[in-house]
Amino acid sequence: MFTPLSLFSSVRCPDQTCTRSPCPLSHSTTTTPVDLARLLGLATSSTTTTASTSRSSSSATAAAGPSILKRPAPANSGVTAALAREVKIRKVAVAPVPSSSSSSSRPALKRPNLPPTLPSTSTNSSDCPILNFLPNQTTVPLKDRQRALQLLFSAFSTLYSSLPNPPGPPKGLVAQHAMEQEQEGYLKGGKFGYKNALSNILISLRKRAPPTSLSHPSIGTQSTHVATLERLALERASRLSPDSIASLLLKIEDFETWGYLVEVPDGAGGEEGNCEGEEKECGRCAKSFVVPKGGVEGEGEEGSGGEKCSFHWGRKRWAKEHGVRTQLATCCLAPFNSPGCTSSLSHVFKETSPSDLHRRVGFKTTEQVRERLMNGEMGGIGMGGGLEVGAMDCEMFYSTCGMSVGRVTLLDEEGKVVLDEFVRPDPAAVLDLNTRFSGLHLPQINSAIMDLASVREALCVWVSPETTLVGHGLENDLLALRLVHRKVVDTAVIFPHSLGPPFRPALKDLASTYLQRIIQNSGDDGHSPEVDARTCLDLVKLKVREAGGGVSGSGSGGR
Repeated sequence: MFTPLSLFSSVRCPDQTCTRSPCPLSHSTTTTPVDLARLLGLATSSTTTTASTSRSSSSATAAAGPSILKRPAPANSGVTAALAREVKIRKVAVAPVPSSSSSSSRPALKRPNLPPTLPSTSTNSSDCPILNFLPNQTTVPLKDRQRALQLLFSAFSTLYSSLPNPPGPPKGLVAQHAMEQEQEGYLKGGKFGYKNALSNILISLRKRAPPTSLSHPSIGTQSTHVATLERLALERASRLSPDSIASLLLKIEDFETWGYLVEVPDGAGGEEGNCEGEEKECGRCAKSFVVPKGGVEGEGEEGSGGEKCSFHWGRKRWAKEHGVRTQLATCCLAPFNSPGCTSSLSHVFKETSPSDLHRRVGFKTTEQVRERLMNGEMGGIGMGGGLEVGAMDCEMFYSTCGMSVGRVTLLDEEGKVVLDEFVRPDPAAVLDLNTRFSGLHLPQINSAIMDLASVREALCVWVSPETTLVGHGLENDLLALRLVHRKVVDTAVIFPHSLGPPFRPALKDLASTYLQRIIQNSGDDGHSPEVDARTCLDLVKLKVREAGGGVSGSGSGGR
């Protein structure tokens, strides 16, 4: 325990019935008044003496009357002086730091050395966005990030000032790209590499070529700019030319293996325009029928014996059912020899023999068609040298002539459509448009302005004997067009089936495997010839990129 100092022993206890033991206050009836200044330790010996004298003087004059009590306390009172001195000390403690003019007695405060910030540049800070972070949400000081944002805003403003009318970039584009670029720099540099990353970005921005449009490669953040340049470089590397795809051409000696014609069959061709009235075997249900006159708009069901064609539209697939290996239809997973799950108004047929096809509509070589155009009424006006590379896809339907072409689509080497025409089956008639696969509808065929000969001539305006045609199963398209062309790249050949010829991979499977692209998923609406042709073009570009422009494929073709 501490030793008591008895500081309050002279102070009278206010509780007259106090029973505390011990009580620090005095219970004596003769206690003298206490000098508060001495009790608080504020008074010196001189002030104590003065206070005692003052108390004596006050006691001596107390009998003079109550008016004496109303006089103010003397200015040199001990307690008042002590309290005033204490208040002065406290005021000094909270007083502001004196200005430089009056701080000669106190050394000036020095500002701590801060790390250098990014180099400054002029910027319109009124338009620059403000970062809205709390200090604990970023590992880089907020003032440094805001300063970097101002520099990026100024750099993008200067870069985009060259955009055409309306003068300058769209409103908000500079602020948006500055904010995105600052965030990229923060994520890339982190706490210790932020300033270095931002410095490199600013240098790169100042080196960019002035953009002339919003699609220019210089538009965007650093990551967008780099991705655009890589994409353009990839397009240049995969650009198709006769030299880059020469090794992918189908060899002339392999034409017969894959069903292509090298020469026009014997005879004039076109002696029998259609097969109306002839007996054929249905290519779907394998039943015999007589080809109706006028197609479905003519005799219709009567020409087919009064019955509809019931068939499975899916492909055959081998599977085990009850332990027995059997063929199932992919459309309904029923046995392929079971009653069909789909019906049509007419039976259909398909002729595959080149001599039979030539007898319906005569074949022509590309040279013969272009020579006819040059010697025709137009005299070859508008004809050039033809495309170097073109991608083609045709949609076919069933007619009284067999399989007829209903739509022809041609793309150039950059994927732009240069020809897209519907074809009427003159002189044949429609049996079944096969819309599930062809995407063709009767109004489109009835409103077509070109027949087969006309669309073949329109195609050869763009396709010369030196043009390389790209497609998937192109022999079917060329047979339907009655055209002999000797420079082809077939994606069904350069991406061979695992079982080898005559098996071929489906274009849908190639697109999914190599391009990670889903095509031919429109259900009953059919395929898009433009999408299919562009897919073939991209598959060939992929082959060219893999080989750096010199692909080892199926050999070089020739005439």
